[in-house]
Amino acid sequence: MLITSSAICQEKEFEGIVNYKLAIKNPTPELISDSLWTARVGKTISYHKYYYKGSNYKNVIDDKELQIYKPKSNEIYNYRIDNDTIFSNILNGGKSIDSLKSIERVEKTELILGYECHKLIFKSKLAETTYYYCADLNVSATNYINHHYGNWYEYLKETNSLPLKIVVKNKFLHMEMTAINIELKTLSIAEFKLPKTKELVDD
Repeated sequence: MLITSSAICQEKEFEGIVNYKLAIKNPTPELISDSLWTARVGKTISYHKYYYKGSNYKNVIDDKELQIYKPKSNEIYNYRIDNDTIFSNILNGGKSIDSLKSIERVEKTELILGYECHKLIFKSKLAETTYYYCADLNVSATNYINHHYGNWYEYLKETNSLPLKIVVKNKFLHMEMTAINIELKTLSIAEFKLPKTKELVDD
């Protein structure tokens, strides 16, 4: 069931799938034209399919790469689907790579997939990140209390909601990840297990 209206409100935590389109844009249009930047950089769009269930999530990128978060070990495992190796410890959920300097709430809202989203701006040492979120897509911050990578717990502590759009800006990067559809469904915990056929390698 695809959800495209905020009239359907969740009373319990979100469980299901959110599909995002991620685009990398020209970070300095005042210095280089969008057309020239695009010609130099080439295709910069990918699709991310996030599965959420309690304190578990996984992300399938372009049906080629996969990330799985394991809450017990607080690690994010990464591998290419066509590869026999899983690399662990590349992403340690307990470490934030960019400490926060300030948090700002913005009254202005934006409609995404029929959901009225509020804005939250994180300013950190390296970037400014704007989140668009709706309380209808509830996720408890306590599920990810040890997940500081990407300031995920810090974001959830402020919102207890999934983001439907994330905009990251710094002098080298302008990234926008926007939800293009949402599917509410009960997921099996098997969705979040590492494939037994893969060889585990610490990096």
